[in-house]
Amino acid sequence: MATCPSIFDALVIGAGPAGLSAALALGRVMRTAAVFDTGIFRNAPANHMHTVPTWDHQSPLAYRQQCITELRQRYNGTIHFANTGVSSVKAGTDSDYIVTDESGKTWTGKKVILATGVKDVLPDVKGYAHVWGRYIFHCL
Repeated sequence: MATCPSIFDALVIGAGPAGLSAALALGRVMRTAAVFDTGIFRNAPANHMHTVPTWDHQSPLAYRQQCITELRQRYNGTIHFANTGVSSVKAGTDSDYIVTDESGKTWTGKKVILATGVKDVLPDVKGYAHVWGRYIFHCL
């Protein structure tokens, strides 16, 4: 694996479709990025996803894994993955940003891209959370 730069062009917080798309766009133009991935996703309960070209009715987990594999293969040394969440983002001293991850490590970047997605707030109805994403859908 390539050495991480001391200052990234961008720090991408979130590794869902938006964060991975941002990483791809940055890699294509040879910009360095660190992508922070907690491994927690809104569609985790779903067995398959829809409305993504070439990936309809396939596993969301497999989709993310394939995206990350391709980014690592094509943009090794440019796109880096941190398997951790972010605990803080602060303005630095030179028009940059300092991100502290959940382990306490600091990362410096020229830009920050927030791609954290959403977290559903489910009603307090017995059994609702158990069937969310399997029999109750947000995306019909």
